[in-house]
Amino acid sequence: MLNDNNLKNIHILGRCFSIKCAPEQRAKLDRAAAYLEDKMQEIKDSGKVVSYDLMAIMAALNITDELLNRAPVTSPTTVAAPESTTELHALEKKLTETLAQTQVEEEEFALI
Repeated sequence: MLNDNNLKNIHILGRCFSIKCAPEQRAKLDRAAAYLEDKMQEIKDSGKVVSYDLMAIMAALNITDELLNRAPVTSPTTVAAPESTTELHALEKKLTETLAQTQVEEEEFALI
């Protein structure tokens, strides 16, 4: 069961996000966050997108496209385990929820 002690801070493009994560999943979360930050930095460096939220959406779409375009592999040693896809979806959901919460907090702060 996850509780507040299971919060893990990740940093993406200078912003900090607290994500609930089981201790045994922290290394995977760190790898996913680093990969996402790399993808978002590529988008930022292109200069075409300025909005943080739009960069996150574009990065998510690019990563999803990469995942969906993977060629089927017949070797059992190189096929991604179904759990990997499930974990990726779970991390994507957590990130989406955190981004949504951050946006709400920013809107509330703007109202003050």
